[in-house]
Amino acid sequence: LRLELLARVSRIRAIQGQCPVDEVERAAATAVRDLTALAKAWWPGSVSAMQLRATPLDAGAELGLPGGGRLHDWAEAADAADARLAALPAELAASGRDDDGWADARACAPAPSAPDARLAEVVAAVDKALAAKPDDPGELEALAARLRWLRPHVDDGPAWADAVGKLRRRASMRSLGTLPGLARRLASDGLPSASTWARELGEDPEAKALKQKRKALMRRSPVAGTPEEQVLTWLAAAFELGDELPNAKIADALAAHRELLLSVDSDDLPRAERVHRRRLRSLQAALRGEAVSDDEDDDDLDADVDPDDNVDDAGEAEVVRLRPHVDGKRALFLTNRASPEIESELRDRLGLDVKLSLVDQRRRQSAAKALSHGGYDLVIVAHRFVGHDVDFDLGPRAKEVGIPYVRASSGRFGSVVRALVRDLGVA
Repeated sequence: LRLELLARVSRIRAIQGQCPVDEVERAAATAVRDLTALAKAWWPGSVSAMQLRATPLDAGAELGLPGGGRLHDWAEAADAADARLAALPAELAASGRDDDGWADARACAPAPSAPDARLAEVVAAVDKALAAKPDDPGELEALAARLRWLRPHVDDGPAWADAVGKLRRRASMRSLGTLPGLARRLASDGLPSASTWARELGEDPEAKALKQKRKALMRRSPVAGTPEEQVLTWLAAAFELGDELPNAKIADALAAHRELLLSVDSDDLPRAERVHRRRLRSLQAALRGEAVSDDEDDDDLDADVDPDDNVDDAGEAEVVRLRPHVDGKRALFLTNRASPEIESELRDRLGLDVKLSLVDQRRRQSAAKALSHGGYDLVIVAHRFVGHDVDFDLGPRAKEVGIPYVRASSGRFGSVVRALVRDLGVA
């Protein structure tokens, strides 16, 4: 935002110098006044060009140009700012930041429920907290964390920016005492103390959803006499809840079906995932009264890893064979992490028109809608990094509209290529 403001104000001052007439002066004054009001509301920091006695050299210094870039006039300053803006997207991508310059895109997932309603609550809380005398720095930092989590998920961007601007301004107020902790919370390179903002705030919606699924599943525990197929379907659903439903609780819930559990093979399960095979072996060992050490459990897991899971690259011959089958196709790539490098490889080496989507409930609903309306030609899922609810929501939808639903073991390029070759039947 500072760079945008610097570029615009520099251009306005350049026009003032080129057309020193009353009409231009009045229009320029109005434009600068509006931009100044915006800067005061969103508080990105000091913008040199807005200072009455600023020079083009001041603007150049703000742009990081040695010696102010030896800029001679405001037109050169505006050109330099525009050039910096044009180069910014590539710089942001290279540094792992999103298009708006923030470093916490991954930490903002999963999305909160009802983000716009939450934003309204936080905006009101910010106003109330700032009105308190004295204010509470800890409370302000907690509100800043909530705003950081909400950032990519809300529709009312200006309302979000106004609230952040108020907190930024308070953090820099010397008359009340600066708040460096709050300033760090609001810095574009700031990250949560936990892996995500949701986890730091104790409001991970996916964890809550898992808990609700566990409660619902336990209420439907198969009683004695339940058909074998239904018992195994229940067991697979229990395994998919991971640590939320440990084997000890599964064993208690299925006590009436002990003999069945001891006799089944992982291939009997409706969805024989690698993690299901491991869980079933551990469950059967526990039912037999055998101790299962962590080392044995890890060995079992390693034995089930596909040989290609840890291979980063794909052979060029494989890529050449695959490209004619996918070139120009619109692909939705579902994963839990941003990966500009993989996106670039899929576009450059395979010719895919790919859109990467981080998985949360809101984006999943949007993806399902896009599939129904013919928005994509195929779906790629990095299934090791996303929940099985993605398969349940989007797999049938892809089948309905007749497009491939490709499950890659990971989000690496080689893994995606091999999955496409396999599922598209590339010879």
